[in-house]
Amino acid sequence: MINNQKLVTVLVNCFNSEHYIHDCLKSLINQTYSNLQIIVWDNQSTDNTAKIVNSFNDQRISYYISNKFQNLVDARINALKHTNGDYIAILDSDDVAHKNRIENQLQIFLSDQMIGVIGGAVNYIDNNGLYLKSKYFELNNNILKKIILHKFPFNNSTLMFSKFFFDKVNGYNSKYAYINDYDLVYRISKVSKIINSKNILSSNRLHDNNLSKQDFIFMQEELLVFLKKIQLTIDNRYLFNLNTLSQIACLLRLFRHLFKNRLYINAISKFFSIMKLGFFLILFNLNLYKNTND
Repeated sequence: MINNQKLVTVLVNCFNSEHYIHDCLKSLINQTYSNLQIIVWDNQSTDNTAKIVNSFNDQRISYYISNKFQNLVDARINALKHTNGDYIAILDSDDVAHKNRIENQLQIFLSDQMIGVIGGAVNYIDNNGLYLKSKYFELNNNILKKIILHKFPFNNSTLMFSKFFFDKVNGYNSKYAYINDYDLVYRISKVSKIINSKNILSSNRLHDNNLSKQDFIFMQEELLVFLKKIQLTIDNRYLFNLNTLSQIACLLRLFRHLFKNRLYINAISKFFSIMKLGFFLILFNLNLYKNTND
């Protein structure tokens, strides 16, 4: 056990979460580490979310309701104005934190002051909380800093940030409504170490409340723009290629989604973008191979 000197803020954003918010908050108040500030930010729920949150008799829970509906990143930015913690942990309202999650991550933080972000492994569960599968992530800081150049090597609902490094990069960027965690962790990786715990930290719920068709398109488009931005900073051929392949994968997801929903003109446009990027990748590597052998 570690002492309770450090305050950890846990941010729970919710919207119409009446089916899952009780289990989410119960998992937090039962943590082995007790010095918590639990901020519940309600994005204009119209169900019984507020009633359920307020049924908890725990002074560590603070409930706020937004004065208007916002996207996730703007909701997080507003919620974080109430943060008092030395560390900031994220937990989605439909997920469950394992009882020693905060203690485990805090122990790692206290072992090295240069760590800015810690994630961890997860269990996936269904609507009823039944186990489906587990997922583990790379642990090593140096390897993670390479992986993050072409994909996000963390689980969003296990993230915990050092407030010092969070503030150093100015926190969340409102420019990214969907990939805000990826952008934030990428920027923090430039000024600190980034780590994944080997332990399973949370159970993430897979259910039917997926992104809408339009949200899926916006998220993939946002990811594509972000990957292109990252690519401009890459001077390693192998990582450059992996980033390009991630862009192609993103375009493929968009193509399949658009074609499935009979948006054929937009789908054809993405198909030509895939071909263009594929040819670029081939020519880029052929040119490098030729220069290497001249």
